[in-house]
Amino acid sequence: SADKEKLYNDILTKDPTNFWANWDMAELKKRQGKYNEYFNYIDTATSNENIMKDTRVTLKKEAANRYISQNFQLRHQAQYLDMKWVS
Repeated sequence: SADKEKLYNDILTKDPTNFWANWDMAELKKRQGKYNEYFNYIDTATSNENIMKDTRVTLKKEAANRYISQNFQLRHQAQYLDMKWVS
């Protein structure tokens, strides 16, 4: 726990708005029962201006990959059914 806290502090010293370091530090503080610190780190994590953009990009990529995968499976199934009907 102390090692994790040091790691998060090191990251936050270099990048105070780092979403994941703030988020993980918040979770650590919550487990320690330090709720004032927990809310401070959560507030900083969720105030990160880049997180929404990054999240949006990730979600778009995941949606595109699901779409491609689903359409590939549907095309493959349709081809298989066509072959069964023909034979």
